[in-house]
Amino acid sequence: MLIRLLIQFLRPYARQLAMVVVLQLAATVAMVFLPNLYARIVDQGIAVGLVADSPQSNDPLLCLARGLSRGRCTPKLVSARRLTDRYGPAITHLEEQSALPVLDVNGDICDEQGCRIQVGDTWIFAAFEHLSQAFTVSQEPQIRVFLERLLA
Repeated sequence: MLIRLLIQFLRPYARQLAMVVVLQLAATVAMVFLPNLYARIVDQGIAVGLVADSPQSNDPLLCLARGLSRGRCTPKLVSARRLTDRYGPAITHLEEQSALPVLDVNGDICDEQGCRIQVGDTWIFAAFEHLSQAFTVSQEPQIRVFLERLLA
């Protein structure tokens, strides 16, 4: 959902903009490949931003619909962040080595205590591995800052 909203907003800028989306990259591959790709694209005068993938959710709404408890359906921290922790060092490396704008809402979903499936009345996850439209819309301030940096 997040990617769909970004694409819709950015469609008019397609010729001037490239967006790199990190999807389940091993940190070692990402740290070698992404900086080189980033440098090549920027050298062509194209704006580049990075959108981090969300934690693995294992479809908590389907789990709840099957009558299982909220505690059982809430993603466990270790399994939810398995992939995001693998490419986290690559994102940090890119942020430190360049002015690369990064959109990463994972901190709003999981913290060191665990992950959430709901913030207030807003469900975070929709279907398996996707963020809900309502949660994505609630991230508008972060998305706006990201896009402003990207298009500056």
